[in-house]
Amino acid sequence: GGQAAASPTHATTRPKPTPKATTNPPSVANAPKAVLTVTVSGLSITADASGSSGTAIASYLFDFGDGSTSGPGPASVVKHTYGTAFQYTVTLYVTDSAGLVSSASQVVVVSP
Repeated sequence: GGQAAASPTHATTRPKPTPKATTNPPSVANAPKAVLTVTVSGLSITADASGSSGTAIASYLFDFGDGSTSGPGPASVVKHTYGTAFQYTVTLYVTDSAGLVSSASQVVVVSP
């Protein structure tokens, strides 16, 4: 009876590399959180960024996706009317007093 040489499977459990503790400067941890809500009414939209949170939001900038923007400024709710029925991507950029930027976008479809 020839015994089959059992090849031992080397179960080498490598320890997972411990991730280096990256100490983020507090300013990055406190970056604003952009929250965008867009309401469509015909060819017009209302872009609402009032749900955004941050320690000290300095300005809101809205990019309506059709080449026009609103801001940067203090207004967190803006209205915009498109000239053509189409699908647009509305992007919100929130900047805080430290210059940190957060963005959020939403796709809207407008039609008369």
